[in-house]
Amino acid sequence: MTKSNFKYNSGQAGGTLFKPSEKDTSYRPFDKQAASQPILDSLRKKTEVEVGNVKRTGDRFLTTKKIEHANEEFTAKYNAGIKDINTQIALEKLQKFRQGATQIGMFAIEEYDKWQKRKAHAVGEALKTEGREEKTQLLEELKEFLESVSLTEKLKAEAEESNAQREVLAKAPLNIYIG
Repeated sequence: MTKSNFKYNSGQAGGTLFKPSEKDTSYRPFDKQAASQPILDSLRKKTEVEVGNVKRTGDRFLTTKKIEHANEEFTAKYNAGIKDINTQIALEKLQKFRQGATQIGMFAIEEYDKWQKRKAHAVGEALKTEGREEKTQLLEELKEFLESVSLTEKLKAEAEESNAQREVLAKAPLNIYIG
């Protein structure tokens, strides 16, 4: 079965499933006034009944309505006042919570500062011990250097002394004995 823009076709030559009749009203334009008439009629009837009730009873129910209205106004004001009170209580609790949260935050900051100081102190101590070790190592290197320098100086002094003695001996005449 296929659908065209206007009708359903069953595939049989010229056959359709839906045959519009002349009595069918679905193709007429929509009449808004005719459609809204039943609603307007029911509103008119309800208004007539209400007016008739007021005429029969006088203003007896109007007084009751005024009392009920005053009661509703008072209840609304009372509920609004209770709502304000509850809001104030909630705000006070929130403020206390904020104070508590602030105190916790300050405590955390203080603890963090203490931890940083401890960490810095530990780093300082580590640097001190590292510095002491480096100092002792440098002192040992200095001693070795000074010893090597002093040994070199000593050897130079001995070499100069031996050179000086050789020069002195070279100038002195040698006694040769023939005998």
